[in-house]
Amino acid sequence: MTTQLTNEQMKVLDQLVQERYKASSATTGIAPTGNNALFNTPGLNPLVPTTYVPPKGVEQFLERNGHVKSSTYMQEVYGIITGQTADSGSDPTTPCSDEAATPGSLKFCQQVWPFGEFTMNSKSIRMDNLGELVNSASPIDLQLMNNPFATEVATQTVPMQVNEIFRSAIAKEMVELANGFSRRYARQIWTGNPANTVGNSGGTLQFNGLQRMVNTGYRDAISGTTCSAADSLVMDANNIIIQNNAGTVVRNFVEAYRSRLKLADDIQFGDVQYAWVMRYQLFLALTDIWPCAYLTYRCYTAAPSGSSATGFVDTSAQATLRDEMRRGMFLLIDGIQVPVIIDNTLDEASNGNGNFISDAYLLPLAGGGMGQLLYMEYFNYRNQYGLGGQLAGAFAGQNFKVSSDGRFVTVMLAPNGFCQQIQMRTRKRVILRTPFLAARIDNLQYNVYVHEREWQPGTSFFENGGNTSFVGQQFQSPIA
Repeated sequence: MTTQLTNEQMKVLDQLVQERYKASSATTGIAPTGNNALFNTPGLNPLVPTTYVPPKGVEQFLERNGHVKSSTYMQEVYGIITGQTADSGSDPTTPCSDEAATPGSLKFCQQVWPFGEFTMNSKSIRMDNLGELVNSASPIDLQLMNNPFATEVATQTVPMQVNEIFRSAIAKEMVELANGFSRRYARQIWTGNPANTVGNSGGTLQFNGLQRMVNTGYRDAISGTTCSAADSLVMDANNIIIQNNAGTVVRNFVEAYRSRLKLADDIQFGDVQYAWVMRYQLFLALTDIWPCAYLTYRCYTAAPSGSSATGFVDTSAQATLRDEMRRGMFLLIDGIQVPVIIDNTLDEASNGNGNFISDAYLLPLAGGGMGQLLYMEYFNYRNQYGLGGQLAGAFAGQNFKVSSDGRFVTVMLAPNGFCQQIQMRTRKRVILRTPFLAARIDNLQYNVYVHEREWQPGTSFFENGGNTSFVGQQFQSPIA
């Protein structure tokens, strides 16, 4: 049976075909083996560690814990019943009166969260050079000791083992492409805003990040009517230094958590799985002051004169609680261990003199009858009428490849001689079904003594070094 393509599908395929015939770059990447390669040093010890720091945070947490879905709906509408209007009329004054008050009307608020779209090219691969070795001393038995690379993304499109980066130019380029993909768009989970790419027709489109979703000012996507009942709780710490304002800071975190827990109970939503998300140094600063403030919070023994009050607490208990929270990655609130997710893609600003400023988010992960409340959603390229589905029919044999889970698509650009380039694309968005159960605390300031390394090139705490290739042993012509 012949499948009939719609006009919209033909437009998408025409665009892909046009990209297919764009010539690959003539500038090739560095091969792992062979002359002028990266791993061509004779006698190189086979065990190779890496100091590569990846972006890591709530997006990777959602990935690890299965908070990932696929969809083919470009403009899916999500609704929230936001309440009911006030009653009208008066109560009856006689037993036979037909006059009585009438109830108000239910109210409904709708949101639409469009996909973002992200595209990157690999460096060109010189296909006829694949498999080159300098000589029998070339190290081809190298093994990676640790693996912080974005190999999961890479292997979804090119099945491989991570150690193939030491021997296969294609594997190396795909890992570099996946790392670049991960780093280039990592902050979108927080800072994404479709307004930043409003002039683009595709290729690069931003989705709405959590800074926009955990927010106030919600409105209906169809009518534009305000929907304050859908708003998140947003608090401003006004740059107070955590270590100097322990009681205030702990109270803000405790009250934010209590308010969302109480709201979930009031609307009979059921148990909600929450997590705080913050920068590493912010968590260290909080756990420094949390035990003392938490254990003495509004619990004082007044002096006989009544002129002063002192909070008494066992210092060993403070140290124990601090260490337990750091080992278990949680904050203790009302006897509940609220998980903490460390996110190095959250914005952090330096305020000088070792002080830094960032925000903390309280995110509802799952609960109620809805299951997952926060998740990443990808466009499914493997849907029946999508690219993956069509590759088995009219476009069989084309140089497109869809990952097994349908989230990524690659295309081999037209060769430039023997040079071949790979383009990768995905469409994704973050979905938060219950923004009213989320909270954030802005502008928390904290002292940092030794800052951790950063993943983003060009930032203050990014560390790099080494070479992208090695010339290796030089040989002279046997004939002068």
